[in-house]
Amino acid sequence: MSEYPKIAARFARETAGHEMTVLHEDGLYRHLRFATPKGYYAFDLVAWKHKLVITERRNRDLDRALDETVRERDFMESMADKLAYAVAPLEDIGEHSSENCPWQNALELITPAAEVDRLRKENADLEAGLGLNEAA
Repeated sequence: MSEYPKIAARFARETAGHEMTVLHEDGLYRHLRFATPKGYYAFDLVAWKHKLVITERRNRDLDRALDETVRERDFMESMADKLAYAVAPLEDIGEHSSENCPWQNALELITPAAEVDRLRKENADLEAGLGLNEAA
C-alpha cells in the first residue's frame, strides 16, 4: 500500500489552521507563506521560472524558543548562585559539582535560622497570652 494517503492526511491535519500570505508576486516570481496566525510550523513556497523551493520555518522557530529557554535557565542559575553566596561564603557552601549543591547547602544553613525565628515568635505569643512581659 502506498504511503501517500497517510502523508496527505497528516499534512492536512498539521496545516488545517494555516493561512496563506502572499509576500511577493511579480510575474513568474512568487513568494507565499503558510502559517498559523501565531506563526507556528510555518513554511514558505518560493517559485520562479523553472524552479520551486519549499522552506520550513519550524526549526528556526524551535531554535529561537530553545535559545530563549536556555537564556532564562542560565539567568535563574545565576540568581540562585548569587542568593546562595549571599547566605554563606563559597568556603561554607562549596562549588557546584556532581556531589555538591551550594543551593541546597545554603538552604540548610538558613532553615535553622527560620526555625529559631518561628520559635521566638511562638514564645512571645505564649508570654503575651500568660500576661508576662507587660509593663508594670
